[in-house]
Amino acid sequence: MSNQVNQEEKRNQSVNPQQDSPLPYGYSPYLQEDEINLQDLFAAVWKTRTLWLISIIVVAAIFWGSLIVRSMALPTVERFVLPLYLTFENSEKGEYPNGTRFARSDIISTTVLNEVYQRHQLESFGLEIGAFRQSISIAPYAPGEGMIRTKYEALISENKKITPQEIDELRKRQQEELDKALANGVKIIYVREGKGALPNALLQPLLSGIATVWAIKAIEERGVLENDIQLFSKSIIQEGLINDLDYPVVLAYLKEKTQLIEANLEKLLKLPNGKIIKDSDTGLTIADLQKSLQDSLNYRLQMLEDPIHQLGISKTPAMTQLHYEEQMMRLSEERRALESKAAVVGEAQRQYRIAQQNSRATPQKSGMDQGSVALNSTGTTIPQFGDNFLDRIISMSDHASDTAYRQKLSDQRLLYQEESIELEKKIRQVQRNIQNIQNIQDNQSEHDVIIAEAISALKNGVPALVKDLYRHIAATKRIYEQLNQQTIYGTGSLYQLASEDLIVSGGGLQFPEKSKLMFVLSLVLTTFVVIPLVMLRNSMRRKKEEE
Repeated sequence: MSNQVNQEEKRNQSVNPQQDSPLPYGYSPYLQEDEINLQDLFAAVWKTRTLWLISIIVVAAIFWGSLIVRSMALPTVERFVLPLYLTFENSEKGEYPNGTRFARSDIISTTVLNEVYQRHQLESFGLEIGAFRQSISIAPYAPGEGMIRTKYEALISENKKITPQEIDELRKRQQEELDKALANGVKIIYVREGKGALPNALLQPLLSGIATVWAIKAIEERGVLENDIQLFSKSIIQEGLINDLDYPVVLAYLKEKTQLIEANLEKLLKLPNGKIIKDSDTGLTIADLQKSLQDSLNYRLQMLEDPIHQLGISKTPAMTQLHYEEQMMRLSEERRALESKAAVVGEAQRQYRIAQQNSRATPQKSGMDQGSVALNSTGTTIPQFGDNFLDRIISMSDHASDTAYRQKLSDQRLLYQEESIELEKKIRQVQRNIQNIQNIQDNQSEHDVIIAEAISALKNGVPALVKDLYRHIAATKRIYEQLNQQTIYGTGSLYQLASEDLIVSGGGLQFPEKSKLMFVLSLVLTTFVVIPLVMLRNSMRRKKEEE
């Protein structure tokens, strides 16, 4: 019996040889049990792969299936875009060629869309006009817009040391480049909701038709491509007034109208193609008409005018003399005003030179200060002039450097002097007319035959001269219309299609913009839920098997 007990004790010692031996320092069997074995953990996670994969597939099917069902329940939204370029001058400044205001919204204005709606009989498709107008919009267009944005985003993101000030500068440059790229491009957008609103075959002619109707209305109704100049018509010549006027006044009246027609021709000559265009009826160019008009002035009107003035011929000599005397007084006053203005500018020049000489020894004064010195040194001459004259002189000093300011003063003074000389010529002519009237009254009997011939020539020559002036006015009008037609139907068209094909987007299934992010988050959540639960289930199952 004792032998059996000893053998049992030896067997227990062999099974647990460290039972009676001392434990090492810091060793604890409880701590050893709490340690995580990464290999066992990975093995436990790996055992969940089948159920994890099944869960992922189920979640994905439910997620996308619900989105598909939801998308199918919503109406289909498609966008059809027609890009085009604006080809008229100053479109980037918001102006038509004739200077009137332009806005992109003009292209899809209510009147334009109403006419397009009627032209294409959209009512037959069950589309109401209000819904049609709401489905059309317009926006700036540039084919390189995306590249510009990408370029600047890359410059900002790739430079790790970029400062906020540099970022602001890049953003400013980006906006300037975008504005320049988008300045002359627009896109007409049609948004179609639901199936069968308008057929695809109709959309391209529909959108291009909007641009066409806008251009036609702008050109024909608003005249946006017409050369915006004011031309005198034949209504400036009143034949009834000609019959009532005295002989010398009639000739002055017709001379003034001749000068107005000359001004018409000068305006036309400055327009594009003005130097080469010919009148469709006469075949004359603008230069030919100018020469023809000058011949009428020199050889028709002047031949009638000279004897009238030389002999002092008048229907009412006393009244005509009073008219001339009053005219001479007005001209004399205008001449004195011009001479005074020239004197003011001359004084400004003198004071400016003095200020420049003084500034060599003292700090340089600004152009405004120097101009003010010149103006304030002119004594009491200035108050007799209006605000416009003073503003003109001051504005020259506001913007001028030394050389530019002096040059402007010189030009202004010369202009006043030239105008004064022209008035002096008119005054001397009026004086001669007064003297001639007085002479003819004293010696009228000596010139009866000549006076009768001059009056007869005048009565026959004035109607012929009026007819000649009408001819020049009509030719001027025809040339003006031809120039406008060349502008409208030549290089001055309002737009050009950027593409014959529409840019189509949308259609099919429509998912929320963040649907991909939501899907990824759902997969992550599924992973964090499924794997721990499966590991827990496997652990509980293993314990049951061990028991």
